[in-house]
Amino acid sequence: MGRSVKFSLAGGFTKEEANRIYEEALDILEQIGIECHHEKIMERLSGIKGLMVEKGRVRVKKEFADGLVKDFKKKQLEKNRKKTEAAASAATGDPKPAKFSLGAPYSCFYWLDYNTDKPRKANTQDLRNALKLLDSLDARGNTAPIVPSDVPPELQRVAMFKASAENSRNIGNHAKGVTSVEEAEIICEMGEASGRPAPYFHLQFFISPLKYDDALLDIGWKFLEKGKKDMAAVWGGPMPCAGATAPLFMPAVFVQGIAESIASEILTSQVFGGEFTPAVTTGLFDMKYGSYLFNSSEFLLLKVASSNLSRELFGYGSSGAVTTNSSAVDAQSAAERAMRVLMSALNGDTGFGSTGMISQDMIFSPEQVIIDREIVDWVQRVTEGLELDEKKGRTLEVLKEVGPGGNFLAHDSTVENVRKFFWQPNLFDRMPVGQWFEQGTMLRDRASKMAEERIKAHSFELDASKRAKLDAIYKKAEKVLMPK
Repeated sequence: MGRSVKFSLAGGFTKEEANRIYEEALDILEQIGIECHHEKIMERLSGIKGLMVEKGRVRVKKEFADGLVKDFKKKQLEKNRKKTEAAASAATGDPKPAKFSLGAPYSCFYWLDYNTDKPRKANTQDLRNALKLLDSLDARGNTAPIVPSDVPPELQRVAMFKASAENSRNIGNHAKGVTSVEEAEIICEMGEASGRPAPYFHLQFFISPLKYDDALLDIGWKFLEKGKKDMAAVWGGPMPCAGATAPLFMPAVFVQGIAESIASEILTSQVFGGEFTPAVTTGLFDMKYGSYLFNSSEFLLLKVASSNLSRELFGYGSSGAVTTNSSAVDAQSAAERAMRVLMSALNGDTGFGSTGMISQDMIFSPEQVIIDREIVDWVQRVTEGLELDEKKGRTLEVLKEVGPGGNFLAHDSTVENVRKFFWQPNLFDRMPVGQWFEQGTMLRDRASKMAEERIKAHSFELDASKRAKLDAIYKKAEKVLMPK
């Protein structure tokens, strides 16, 4: 066999357009800067050549920001080259695309009950089941998938970290939304006791437009002063939302997103010792319902364009996601998720987060998890392309063998290729109508059964001695974090 013929999205920004957007982002950093009122951080930043620190504002010289970006891109391109060479040397013919991965959802507040088809407030057992299901599919994710409503708010993040460590291998490593140093310290104690690698919580400290969150930075700063900076993932995570926290004209949201990302990464790397990893971050505001908008036509364009820009400017693309604004496991959810995954994959993305999450990030559905895995696998087969048989004249040869009016069902070429050519779905049903009348079932019924089976068969369990330590730390948290 020979080369695989593969397909991708065409179009996108020209090099000149991308550079214009980038230059304007640097202008924003130099002329407007970022608002910050944390005295100690401002003092630290004032000692960095290339930054202009004034009262309540940090501006960045263009040459300084550009130098950081160019250094990052050079390293990233070298990393890409080595990865491509390694894949090529390990494969015969064209290297296959990397296995598409799943990412866990953000912290959902509701569980979609399959029996009633209604969302209800999620509880601790739902959290455990979600973790088991996602872990059985090798999903990864920094945050726990569910917020348990049967736990007091003061203890929810601790309980989520504990359940993640007890029921999964690579989910919930970073607690999201910590509000105090005391809470963060307890979570770090749990992280060390569980044997998981640091960091144990993350601080998403950027507020669009152009502002650092002083309160969250203060938590990170106190850990820095204690010599525990590695325990915290101090990550800007700007989310400029076109129409609300960013302008609703193009290319303004890209300009702002790049500027905010560079500003975030400067703080992360120069103050907290993290890696400088710029990105292109964009979002979209729904003017009709006053909420964040997932997977509309316009949102898809923003996300594909963001990944396109990121590759041009920084040497790597963004990851995709399986998301929807639909509050049900329905045709809208399926259409929006499939389109997002397909467009992202054809644009080069291979990781897809938000698995099982519907209604923006509010509801978790175990059936949706199974459907998402199927959508991602289906799309991956599309990206693998068509493998060519480069033996000249082979088509003529096999047609002579079969002859006019024959068939190829038992021909050697069919037997040789049938398993390699076809992707066989685990969930989707291709039965003809007659068979389906006799044996067919509804997709959601099959997905629900698969989810239940995976949860029951899940075998990971944290070591008993580590579980005992986590139980003791949780009791400590009850005393420290609960109101007196």
